[in-house]
Amino acid sequence: MKNHKQSEVKNDVITPEDHVPVGDLVLFNRWLESIGITAATAWRWRRDGLISTVNISGRVYVSRNEIARFEKCAGRGDFRAIHVVPPPRGAQSQPEPCKDGVDL
Repeated sequence: MKNHKQSEVKNDVITPEDHVPVGDLVLFNRWLESIGITAATAWRWRRDGLISTVNISGRVYVSRNEIARFEKCAGRGDFRAIHVVPPPRGAQSQPEPCKDGVDL
């Protein structure tokens, strides 16, 4: 029979208030807060494969190496896209002229 001493057993419980990373991992939400990014933007980044995360027991983490890779790619402009400005609300496209050449 094994003899377990209760004092030797250490249960580390991570609460939302903890700011301590688990090894190389950082809570994804904490990192997002630190850089001022919303959950919706983070969801799109994950969906588009711009950043990889790890889910451990329902909590989402990002590694420090992944953060460094992301920042390097962003600094190089790898995520750049052409900004398309939509027309103002209520703006109508020009109607096509009538076939007989008479506009209404």
